[in-house]
Formats: sequence, structure tokens, C-alpha cells
Amino acid sequence: MYTKKLLVTAVSAKVICIANLSGYKILFNKISSDGSAKCNLSKSSRDSDVVWGVVFKIDETDHEALRRSEGGYMEYSVILSDGNPAVTFIANPERVDDQNSPFDWYKEYCQKGAREHHLPANYIHDSIDMTPTKPDSDLDRSKKHRSMLMSSLS
Repeated sequence: MYTKKLLVTAVSAKVICIANLSGYKILFNKISSDGSAKCNLSKSSRDSDVVWGVVFKIDETDHEALRRSEGGYMEYSVILSDGNPAVTFIANPERVDDQNSPFDWYKEYCQKGAREHHLPANYIHDSIDMTPTKPDSDLDRSKKHRSMLMSSLS
């Protein structure tokens, strides 16, 4: 959702709109190759649950690079709350671990993207800010991501 990070993989990405998806919730439970948890959407038993996000238009030429960078996810067609169709990524069931946590820098990307696109403050607080994290023991990786986060303070 953080535009600057997405543009590293999908240079054609253009923001279309902010949207929400009813009957889903955001979780940080997708097992990543780096040992942490990444964002995932999960169908909720409550229609009142809502996920907020950003709809991007991405040229077909960038789709394969995005698919590779988002390993462990499957593309999933959804109908947004406004009735428009969209495609999102949902973790393959065998790549889900509800006991894992995201790295602190990953959560910062999520927070920064949510604020960049002015998602509802209560949603950011409840769904992202309150998510527990863990430090990244790979200091070089952590430094690289922190550098990107700091390069465009908002």
C-alpha cells in the first residue's frame, strides 16, 4: 500500500482510489521467506468487518514481477463495497501462521502507506498500529528497509 515501496516492483502502479472490502479482516499471518509475518486478508464470519486499502492500476508488463515479489499469495477476485471488481492477494492456506509477527519495519511500511492514502484513523489504529511486531535480527536487511522508510518522511 505504501506507494514508494510498490513502485520498486511495479513501476507502472497508479493510484485509482481508496476502497473497502466488507466481510474481510486484515491479519499479519502470511509466512514470509524472511521468517516474519506479512499482511493477509481473511474472509470474516462477520459482514461488519471491513478492510480498507488502495486500488492501484498496474500494467500487465509489471504483473509478473509483482507476482514473484508477492510469493506465497494467490490472486483473488473480489467485489469492493462500492460494487466494483478488483484483484487482491490472499495467502495460500499452507503459508498461514497465526502465531508469527511482522518485523517492526514491515509494520511501519503498512502504517506509512495507510497514512499516505488517508485511510480512516480508527482503522489504522485498530488493524495496524495495535499489531505486535518483532525486531529483525538481520541488521543489513533492517537498515535497508529503514533507509527507504526514512527517505521520504511524511
